[in-house]
Amino acid sequence: MIIVETQCFPPISLFSRLKNDPELCIEAHENYQKRSYRNRICLASAQGVEMISIPLAKGKNEQQRITETQISYDTDWVNQISKVLKTNYGSAPFYEFYINEIMGILTARPKYLYDLNQSILNWLIDTLGMDVTVSQTESYVKEIHDAVDMRNKIRPQNRKTTSKDVVSYVQVHQEKTGFIPELSIIDMLFCCGPETISLL
Repeated sequence: MIIVETQCFPPISLFSRLKNDPELCIEAHENYQKRSYRNRICLASAQGVEMISIPLAKGKNEQQRITETQISYDTDWVNQISKVLKTNYGSAPFYEFYINEIMGILTARPKYLYDLNQSILNWLIDTLGMDVTVSQTESYVKEIHDAVDMRNKIRPQNRKTTSKDVVSYVQVHQEKTGFIPELSIIDMLFCCGPETISLL
């Protein structure tokens, strides 16, 4: 079993690990933490890595339970993300294949970040055709001994990967930027489509 914090369109390495360990437990009893994949998405652009964020309602998010952390809709960030995805992936082979479903999840405007991330995770597992069991923690436990504790191990500011975690495939902007590892799984979906699961 792998235990990890809730993530928004998680990095490829998580799904690579899930292919060999198909039990995933989401940490539901932690407090929100800044500068993490909880509300950030790592994409590829013609200039290199582009990080986009889901804005959160103002307040002391750091002390808030993750399941109570609210999304802000004060700006039209859903439309902004739509434009970013089209700019970066409009020429990708499978962009048209997935974009409507992705935008359908985002335009549902859930109140809480945790709920949005769960909807995204469920869609990704279904779309990838993975046989993964998803559960959530019943309480917060600092040290876990009966599962692979990946909480806060995969972070935007530390995107280094080991060779076993790197999944190679042809990216949209690879001729300009070179291959960029450890992007969001949607980068791989847009580029590889149904072959994604066999490449993981």
